[in-house]
Amino acid sequence: MTIMKSVDYAIQVNCIEDTQCKLKNIIERISYFISTPLARSATVHLAEKIEFPILTLCSKRSWNYTRFLLEMPILLKKLNKTTTDIQLPYDFLALTNLEDLWSGYGINLKSDLIECYMGRNRSCEDSGSWARVYTVFGSCFSYETDEPLLETGPFNNFYGKFRIKKKDLEAEIPNGLKNPLATASVGWTYLLHNEHFTPALKARFGQDLSPGLNQDSEASKIVVTGTNVWHKPCVEPATDPKYSVSKCELGCFTEHHFRLSNVGTEKWCRLPFMTEGKHKSARLCSTSEEYRQTESLVFKMLEDGLWDEGQCKCMPRCEETLYGNNAETVVGKRNTESRLRLFYASKSYESVLEKLAYKGVPLFCDIGNSMGLLIGASTLTLIEIIEWAAWSLSNLVKNIKRRIYHGKIRADN
Repeated sequence: MTIMKSVDYAIQVNCIEDTQCKLKNIIERISYFISTPLARSATVHLAEKIEFPILTLCSKRSWNYTRFLLEMPILLKKLNKTTTDIQLPYDFLALTNLEDLWSGYGINLKSDLIECYMGRNRSCEDSGSWARVYTVFGSCFSYETDEPLLETGPFNNFYGKFRIKKKDLEAEIPNGLKNPLATASVGWTYLLHNEHFTPALKARFGQDLSPGLNQDSEASKIVVTGTNVWHKPCVEPATDPKYSVSKCELGCFTEHHFRLSNVGTEKWCRLPFMTEGKHKSARLCSTSEEYRQTESLVFKMLEDGLWDEGQCKCMPRCEETLYGNNAETVVGKRNTESRLRLFYASKSYESVLEKLAYKGVPLFCDIGNSMGLLIGASTLTLIEIIEWAAWSLSNLVKNIKRRIYHGKIRADN
């Protein structure tokens, strides 16, 4: 009897411990499923044709100093000031509005880009088009091809030859016309991006091309497809086809500028590149003082850490095309010229697919396995208990019958 109780107790203890393990395993599987783990897989594709990235070019000389000098007499006469009293470019708002100032007095691409081909013996204008865009560098230009590329290689894609006049290279530019975000007073910077991207703030992170240097820049393309999950949300293209992180950050920057200026909606004004956010339709700065104060705060936000992208809650796109480049630079023949070759080495590109690493079917399979073991353990214990109960009941009945039998014998005697 004592041995059977010990065996039964051991069985029950093992059963309890095993049951706890199975329940713990089930809870762990459910918790893992709720955490929505993601897995990434990369695939290399070889296409028949490939989209060329949008190329945005900015001159580090934001302004056409020669035009300012030519029109200086008109400004002096209107403001009744001397040359030493003029603050460039701000005071020229007395002659024009801010957008015309940026476009009309900014660097003209044609004065810098003296040769441009997109494909063998095809001019850039025959294969695509240039558009003026506004960034923290002022007036820049974006080039977009009309059709995907059928040919690749350094002699079949973009070729640009830049030139800066020697007098401009040696000229002393007034401080007001120098952009503090530029790494030099002359030269160019370029950026590769997709159609949803805005270079307004990101132009300052572009690839530098200095006078006297030639670059062969190999482009690369990656298509990233993400999964919209609770702990890593993204914006579906169907929800907002024109959305991009760069536009969201520009809107965030504009709103932060508005709050830091602390002048109210009526007095606050924006610069031409501030085209996103709640105040994207606010008026452009119209006076020299407004322009100077607004631009000064922009530079402080970007240079002195008054703002950074981490302050913005911008979700990525669920589907994004990213472009990169690997540039090799050599010294050219003339210090007033530069050459840029931008090309694909082949029509291959990489796609990155993000998907759930643990879906519902594996979850239910794991739970089913654990439940099967759990149920098996409980059935075995139940059988042991029934067997012990039957054996105990049988012994009890035998003892009772034995006592009754012996009691009758004594009574007869």
